[in-house]
Formats: sequence, structure tokens, C-alpha cells
Amino acid sequence: MAKVKSDTLHVKGIDVGIYTEDYRNEYISLTDIARYRNSDDPRFAIQNWMRNRNTIEFLGLWESLHNPSFNRVQFDTFRTEAGLNRFVMTPSKWVEHTAAIGIVSKAGRYGGTYAHSDISIKIDEYVTGAAQPKFSQKNMNKLPIWIPPLSEQQSIVETLDSLKSKVDTLQANYAKISLECDALKQAILRQVFE
Repeated sequence: MAKVKSDTLHVKGIDVGIYTEDYRNEYISLTDIARYRNSDDPRFAIQNWMRNRNTIEFLGLWESLHNPSFNRVQFDTFRTEAGLNRFVMTPSKWVEHTAAIGIVSKAGRYGGTYAHSDISIKIDEYVTGAAQPKFSQKNMNKLPIWIPPLSEQQSIVETLDSLKSKVDTLQANYAKISLECDALKQAILRQVFE
């Protein structure tokens, strides 16, 4: 298992936990963010957010893009029921039934519900009513930014150069075929009208 790196952001007078295992995917505490709306029991703010149809659709889209094991059949069932009075959704239910990876529930002293940073922005909008999260520059500077090693960067450049060469060849072939098609059309039209 990868080593977990954790930190705390201080936002709007609330400490918000953040952790990463790979420096590519940061998970931010939804529990801490939800304390802004309900300091006594933030679970209810998370559950209310998760029963919203727009939230379920957003979570499903995120999982579809990032999780090849995502259970789309169960997601469709949840999406159909979302927003109805009888619909109840919890983070653990979401993860258990859909094999989601964007939300993580942790038990214990430092437990709570964590979500990938892409997802946590959405609950921040719900909790604060803001269109964008309002992290201070000081706290933003604390966020780790992953930069691949030089060898991987060089490999990426080589791959992109190779692909650009292939694109250039395809564009040249397309232009040549397009000219041949135009010539063929003109020849056919000449035969028809002669």
C-alpha cells in the first residue's frame, strides 16, 4: 500500500482534512466541509447532498470517466430514484453498490467521508452556495502538484511527437484523397453530360 500523506487546510474557520497516496489524486474531507452547514452532525448535510439527482448524475459521470469497474447498472437505478422523497443515499451505500472510487469512507479517530478533489468542489458549492471554492492563496500553495520525473516527461514528448507525425501524414493523405475525389466527381459529371 502506498504511503499516505495528509495535511489540513484552514477554510472559512474550519479545518479541512486532505490526503493523497500518489500525489496525483487528492481526497478532501467532505465531513469537514459539511461542518460548515451542520456543525452538530455533518453526515446529514452529506446525505442530503447525495440524494439530489444532479449530484448522483455528477458522481456517475465522474466514476464513468475514472473508474473502469464502476457499476453502471446500479448507477442507473440510483439515478432513476434520485430526488424522490423515499430516496436515501449515504457514501457507504454509494461505494458498496457502485464500486465507486471517488468517495471513500474511513472509520476511526481520523475517519469520515473523503472525496476526490473534483467531487469535493461540488459539495462545497452545495454547502456554501458559492460557485467556486474560496481557498486562500496560502492554503492553495500547500496543495501538492505532481510533476512526473524527467524521463517520463521525455517519454511523453516522444509519444506526442510520434503522434504529431502520424497526424501530419494523415492530413496529407486526406488532402490528396480529397483532390482525387474532386477530380473523380468532375470526370463522372463530364461523362454524364457528354
